[in-house]
Amino acid sequence: MRSNAVDIRLFAKGPEFYIFYNGKEPYRGDSLLKLSDSFTQKHNEYALELSVKVVNINYDKASEILKRCKPLEQYSLFVNAVRRNIAVDKEHGFEKAIKECLSIDVRPCTSIDGKFVYQTCYC
Repeated sequence: MRSNAVDIRLFAKGPEFYIFYNGKEPYRGDSLLKLSDSFTQKHNEYALELSVKVVNINYDKASEILKRCKPLEQYSLFVNAVRRNIAVDKEHGFEKAIKECLSIDVRPCTSIDGKFVYQTCYC
C-alpha cells in the first residue's frame, strides 16, 4: 500500500527572542534571561527552555540595533528627550520634548485617524 503523505520540512534559522530594556535603572546590556531561572523547582533538564536576549536600547548606551533600526532609534531618542526635558521642566517638559524631536525629524510614531501608531521595526 502506498502512502500519499509527503514529508516536507522547511529548514530555517532558529527563532530568536528579545526584550528591549529602556528603564532608568542601570542594566547590563546584552544579557540573557532563561525561563527556567524563574522556576521554583530546579532540575538539571527541562522539557521546555526559552532564552531571551535583553538589549538595552537607552540612547546613551549606543546599542548596535539602534544603528540598524531607524524606528527603534527614533523611539530611543524620543524617550531620551522626554526624560531630559522633564528633568528640567516637569510641567512643560513633555511638550518641549515633542517639539524638539519634531524639529530634528524624529518621529517614533505617526497619527492615523487621531490615534498614535508606532512604526514597525523590521531589523
